[in-house]
Amino acid sequence: MGCCMSCCGMVCKVGCCGAGKTKTGSKLIYLLIMFLVVLLGILIRVYSADMFGGLFSFDGICPDEGGEGRDLCFGMMGVYRVSWALFTFFIVMAVCTFAWRGFHTGMWFCKIPLLLVFLFYPFFVPNDFFDVYAQVARVGSILFLLLQALILIDFAYDLSEGILARADAYDQKLDAEGYEANCCGNMWRVCYAVLSFGVLLAALGGSIALYFVAPTCTLNTFFISQTIALGMGYTVLSASAKVGKGLLPPAIMFAHS
Repeated sequence: MGCCMSCCGMVCKVGCCGAGKTKTGSKLIYLLIMFLVVLLGILIRVYSADMFGGLFSFDGICPDEGGEGRDLCFGMMGVYRVSWALFTFFIVMAVCTFAWRGFHTGMWFCKIPLLLVFLFYPFFVPNDFFDVYAQVARVGSILFLLLQALILIDFAYDLSEGILARADAYDQKLDAEGYEANCCGNMWRVCYAVLSFGVLLAALGGSIALYFVAPTCTLNTFFISQTIALGMGYTVLSASAKVGKGLLPPAIMFAHS
């Protein structure tokens, strides 16, 4: 908990020092909050049984006897509490931002203590509530994944179009100066190619690695093979002259899948 408060204090300091007063800076701070809370969730997932074994709110669902089943149950219930804290925090952020747009980029001295409260109180709420929340979250997570995919697609196309626009502008500048434009002499096209092939190879390598590290069963093998086939398929299709959407967006989506 002390580590968590230290990290939140660091975020608050960054936000109040000016980095959080711009839209880009605020997005980075919210991303940092997500990262730190996810890290906290991982730690709680591993050490929850030792940390909260004697807490009354964890009684009733998890077995009293020690063992792997008890540790797993405590870990899951701990992660559900962290998930609930993050969910309620961002719901409050959305409502307050809707009421006053300045809240999104300001008021960090209020938002960080509020986050700490949201992270603290769920551990005193009984397990029965989070058992129901887990079932609701399973349905809500589908909507979250769809929204995440749409945001990632938009980001991938914005990134691709941004790099290619700078590449075209650089070619026009060379033409105006009387130089012949070429692919290897344009740093933006080189950047596009390196980034695209780097992401694509990482996605392909990670997918192939799953054959060796994932549990061996027919269903797993089928889904891994399907992911690779679809990923390579829509990458080739997107890069073809008929579609002409470039190599980077499908490579990013392949890596995401």
